[in-house]
Amino acid sequence: MTKPPKTWYEVICAAPDDSEDIVAEVMMNWGAIGTWSEDAKDPGFKRIHGYFEVDLQTEHLLVNLSSMITQIIPTTNRITIFGQQIEESDWLAEWKKHHKPEKVGKSLHILPSWCDPSNISGAVVRIDPGMAFGTGGHPTTKLCLTVLEEVVEDLSDPGTLSMMDLGCGSGILSIAGSKLGMGETVGIDDDPVALENAQRNVELNEIEVEFLREIPKGRKFNLVVSNIYAETHLQLRDSMMPTLKEEGWLILSGILSSKKGMVRDAFESPDLRLVEEREENGWICFLFQKRKK
Repeated sequence: MTKPPKTWYEVICAAPDDSEDIVAEVMMNWGAIGTWSEDAKDPGFKRIHGYFEVDLQTEHLLVNLSSMITQIIPTTNRITIFGQQIEESDWLAEWKKHHKPEKVGKSLHILPSWCDPSNISGAVVRIDPGMAFGTGGHPTTKLCLTVLEEVVEDLSDPGTLSMMDLGCGSGILSIAGSKLGMGETVGIDDDPVALENAQRNVELNEIEVEFLREIPKGRKFNLVVSNIYAETHLQLRDSMMPTLKEEGWLILSGILSSKKGMVRDAFESPDLRLVEEREENGWICFLFQKRKK
């Protein structure tokens, strides 16, 4: 007897481009097992798709998601959200269609876990794009990966140096740093689901990364990368800065251009010089270096 296909609950939210990550994060926090996004018909908007177990109380789920999203995003009158049941084969095919191999920077290749890496030269990072953020497609991740590659390329002996990935999500930056040649690599995230996914991605790439729930006290790193929201950068600044070694590099991404000033002002100091600022599609990435005393 043929087993009937599994049914999932698909939630689709139309929201402004700069809210894409926020909507996806809310969906993941409420139990989505995967998300993907596409351009909406209206310019400047995205349609974010999230997939949930049907046995979650879907009518309450939709109300809760709508309430949370409209609380976070100020343009509430322009956000729409609805849900529908869909067969697993349909959404898996659509999900995979929107997660394709991507080349970032000079030599980095970001591959979904189902793609064959055997014919690709360069540093290959394999990622399961399901349960956590960071698949290489978003401007914040691209900016961070590109700057990370350039920084590591300029280091004389990266294998002897250490790196911390703060807010590691899927582990993509930790894995990329290791694949590019960094030595000791530590990923930090307070979300246990993200850490589980990151550990699976590390195993998929056959490397070693240490994952922790909080910033380790007393440990210092030659390179710190942090691809999180501007407000979270500010909240973690005082915990982050003591972990950076003298002449160490700090990469901050995930910053909307409208908020770059407050992040730059909070971090730039006599001890920390701003080396470079990059922008892509309204998102900012800063590169700082800690001065030698």
